[in-house]
Amino acid sequence: MCVENSLKIKYSIYLPKINETLKLLRYIVAYPILWLISKLPFFLFYKMSDVFYFIAYHLVGYRKKT
Repeated sequence: MCVENSLKIKYSIYLPKINETLKLLRYIVAYPILWLISKLPFFLFYKMSDVFYFIAYHLVGYRKKT
């Protein structure tokens, strides 16, 4: 029990730092990408979906019946 309690205390000190780092990473990486995608015109969305379909269905084989 003493070892478990010491581990909980040790990791509880580091978790807030990891959480803040992940929030910062999400803010720096994900939000600009989503903002750029939101500025694209619709015809580019359709072209991107065609490319993603080809990759997912033909190259990766996603949702193909065997």
